Amino acid sequence: MWSIDNANCRLMTYRDTMTSPATQVLPDNGTSGIGSLVDHTVRNIDIDWETMEGATNYEWQCSYSTDFSNIPAGFNGTISVSHIRLPTLEPATTYYWRVRACAPVHSPWSPKWSLTTSMDTEGVNLKPETPTAGAESVSIKPVFQWTAVIGAEAYELLVATDAYFTHPVIVKINEYSLNTNAWQCDVSLDYETTYYWKVRATSSSTYSTWSSASVFTTEKAPATDESPPAEEPEITTPIEDSLMALTPPKNINLLPSSSPSEQIIIIPQATPVPTTIINQLPEMPAWLIYLIGGLFGIVFLALLIVLVIVLKIKRF
Repeated sequence: MWSIDNANCRLMTYRDTMTSPATQVLPDNGTSGIGSLVDHTVRNIDIDWETMEGATNYEWQCSYSTDFSNIPAGFNGTISVSHIRLPTLEPATTYYWRVRACAPVHSPWSPKWSLTTSMDTEGVNLKPETPTAGAESVSIKPVFQWTAVIGAEAYELLVATDAYFTHPVIVKINEYSLNTNAWQCDVSLDYETTYYWKVRATSSSTYSTWSSASVFTTEKAPATDESPPAEEPEITTPIEDSLMALTPPKNINLLPSSSPSEQIIIIPQATPVPTTIINQLPEMPAWLIYLIGGLFGIVFLALLIVLVIVLKIKRF
């Protein structure tokens, strides 16, 4: 916008900051399971948005429906700051909220954001049951069990080695959530290690607050047998026995003789006489003998014929 100052001959321009809607910040659109349970009601939920340049007041609304046609008493108002704490809400319920600047002029409404409050678990006191708090010598594949919650469709489980669950070793949430209030651990935990675990109930639209954390310590590692393995008896084959029999015994005494090239060997009576292994050749078949004899006869006859021919040639 612009205006002209005729008296001072000046042109003035203005920027309208109320033409854009307010920008919502917290809680994120579609957030579920928020709020603190107090006497079966949900409290301590704040909504927040960005401040708008030039705005001095804001109007906010919260409703069960998206058209904001039926706003409960106390679920709307005007405020000069960019955040407000919502009144007491019902558990496991979806609410819609929006905000706009209302002074010095009205801006467009912000988009409609939703939030879903947490489930009411106060009636059943959701808590871990097994392994019991402070239990020791727990199996490295324990069975986790906790109290059931009416209306819960699934349960989420976290197991970690620290009480803050910074780096959990077991994460059963979202698509890995559990259908019952008990679960047999399918991974092996470490021996002699302290673990913390907690659970919460979930439904298709919301979930409860996390239970208090419980703690347990796993069993000691089983003792290992350090005794040396039994020595196996030495097994020798018949061929090795024969070679040992052919090897001269170490207690043979060599006596000097009168001849330098001769020595007298004295073998003690206890030394066994080496045996000799005789490999017998297979017996030659008769047909092979006749074949060889026939071949020799043919060769001899051929030589005789050649000799006769040579002698006749010399006569002529």
